[in-house]
Amino acid sequence: PGLDANGVENFRIWKSDTASTTSSPIALEAVTLNGALIRYRDDRDRTEVLATGRTLSVSGSFADAMNDLHVAGDLQVRSIALKGEPMLADRRARISLEMSFNANRFRIQKGEVILGDLPLEVSLTVEQDAKGQNLDLRASGLDLDIAELFAQLPEKVSAPFVRYGMQGRVDLAVHYAGPLDSPSLSIGAQVAKARMKERITGAMFT
Repeated sequence: PGLDANGVENFRIWKSDTASTTSSPIALEAVTLNGALIRYRDDRDRTEVLATGRTLSVSGSFADAMNDLHVAGDLQVRSIALKGEPMLADRRARISLEMSFNANRFRIQKGEVILGDLPLEVSLTVEQDAKGQNLDLRASGLDLDIAELFAQLPEKVSAPFVRYGMQGRVDLAVHYAGPLDSPSLSIGAQVAKARMKERITGAMFT
């Protein structure tokens, strides 16, 4: 699915009959997808997500006003680009997502994601208003392995820490919100028994 530069969507699966006084959604009880190639793009801000669903279970309903989906299974995230710039690549995840979407809003009301070996709870809203698109992304996890956490971060964030070995656990809460072209990031973390060791010099930080 996607939207062109004018915000026109190509996923209008169900449209009400203007001659009818009632509208019935299309119900999708259960479909299993094996090896599915998934691509989402938004040409307004050059957002693109490319992933492969190894085994995905999909159910939900489609209506003119709003589409509701539940998607669960194994996902290989091949690439995520924001504003045309690569952010993530080659990440594996196991997902269970309750989501809804139409031309003006995409929302994950409840998301359980195991990213690599990190169990996370995720919610996401991308919504269009008169001023543009707004993002609200929240992710949290308890007792996460610090080394695995840094391994899953975007390369621009994790690159300065590659020369360090890491040990420890962290409780993490992330909130990334605001206009889609300039959201603000806030992070809350409680770290336990953490230490970093510089790989070349052996310098230790605790």
